[in-house]
Amino acid sequence: LATLGTEPQVVTLALHLLDGRGFDIDEVWVLHTAGQQEPSRTSLARLRPEMAQMQAQGRLRHYEEIEIWDGDRPLADIENEAGARATFRTLYNAVRRAKEEERELHLCIAGGRKTMAVYGMTTAQLLFEEQDHLWHLVSFGPLLEERRMYPRPGDEVSLVHIPVIRWSI
Repeated sequence: LATLGTEPQVVTLALHLLDGRGFDIDEVWVLHTAGQQEPSRTSLARLRPEMAQMQAQGRLRHYEEIEIWDGDRPLADIENEAGARATFRTLYNAVRRAKEEERELHLCIAGGRKTMAVYGMTTAQLLFEEQDHLWHLVSFGPLLEERRMYPRPGDEVSLVHIPVIRWSI
């Protein structure tokens, strides 16, 4: 599961780095604001072909986009308390669904608004189990400046494991 904002490469870079660490990720869920509005529209348009290619190559079994809704409409942006509540509810429900399906979860909170990262951390504390992982992506230099979907040798990019102190313990 990854939060998405203006930079879809957060998802592809995280997948690349998780693969390099030996994690076999076969399903990707991306949480985002209104998909028909910017910046999500452009981010999703760049991400979809990458996910489709991974599926065609057999590297990915399932790709799903989870849109944040505020009542009866997609949330355009997280700019007030109602939007923040909608974001938390959607993220919490996505993680809860994964846990009900007994999935090992990798949650990357590098994309999107800072509110998504805060609620990602909170949700991890509430619902994660010992085998689950919370990640943040850090990149610098040409990779970041060129907004490339995948790193080249020598690029400065790392996936930082964030420790989670679970409230359920």
